[in-house]
Amino acid sequence: MRRFLTVLDLKTPVVSASGRAADLFFRSDTLSAALTSALAGSGVEVDGEDRLAANPPFRVSSALPVLRQQDGAVCVFFPVPDVCKVRPVGGLDRKAAKQVLYADAVWLAAVLDGRAPERGRTIAQGPGELVLQDWSDRGRTPLAVVGTRTGLAVDRWTGGPIESLLFEVTDVFVVGGLFRLGVVMECDDSFQGGMVDAFRVLGLAGVGSRRTTGRGQFDVEGCFDFTPPDLGRGHHLLLSLYHPTREEWASGRFQQSSYRLEQRGGFVTSPGAMTLRRRRVAMIAEGALVHGTEPPVGDVVCVLDPAADPAPGLRHPVYRDGRAVSIEAGFRAR
Repeated sequence: MRRFLTVLDLKTPVVSASGRAADLFFRSDTLSAALTSALAGSGVEVDGEDRLAANPPFRVSSALPVLRQQDGAVCVFFPVPDVCKVRPVGGLDRKAAKQVLYADAVWLAAVLDGRAPERGRTIAQGPGELVLQDWSDRGRTPLAVVGTRTGLAVDRWTGGPIESLLFEVTDVFVVGGLFRLGVVMECDDSFQGGMVDAFRVLGLAGVGSRRTTGRGQFDVEGCFDFTPPDLGRGHHLLLSLYHPTREEWASGRFQQSSYRLEQRGGFVTSPGAMTLRRRRVAMIAEGALVHGTEPPVGDVVCVLDPAADPAPGLRHPVYRDGRAVSIEAGFRAR
């Protein structure tokens, strides 16, 4: 399968559940499920004999920061591995180093090689904002900010406001005109056009919470061939959430890997089944360094099956995509 970079231009704020600006970056399992639903809405049979929902003909990374350059080119930023944050980096103390979330290929190559970076750019998480840091001149540019507003609950029966019931909504707003989101997608050439159309449909509907109030909407700015940067060899840097197969766990490669586990759960989004909670799954987070020359594969996990656990409103199995999207990288301990 070929790799493409789909560039998304956010048009509306994104809801932040944690109050952190990093909630701006959609996760790969959420994107995969949403794209599968978009394909189903366009007439593609995803629950038939081909079982596309259980094994989609594409893989996607989590959303990555992308900066549009003045000449029209794009610069992709990649997750910084946690193992690179446990020591002072380029004059940063350990606490400040932990706030660096993403970096361009120049900065990341130096850190993975055990050198103090003198050039390149990083994206760090500050108090209620995302900040672009230029390591050539130590310049800082805000990219996104967190804002909180008060909302008024609506009576679902009458459509009128419930004056005594207020709530707070925390949104992430993109600032400036050059910041974008990028998704690395793997699919066959013949399927690329359909996937771009699915992204466009998804952009109109929105991704994440409170889509009915216009959150998480975007335009597809372009889809380009993706060539990974040269970051060395010996490991693979995860760009997506990853659920290894049993064979991969038994291979022993994770004894020499650096990774962090995350629990993924949440509720079903299918109409009629929104009160059902998905089974929680432990997944390896983006930015992990998986040892080995062969790329990690992963699998798709069934988190609700009406055949095994009948539930009102659930008419089809629900899956969580844990297949890996990664790029080669080296790592030298300093």
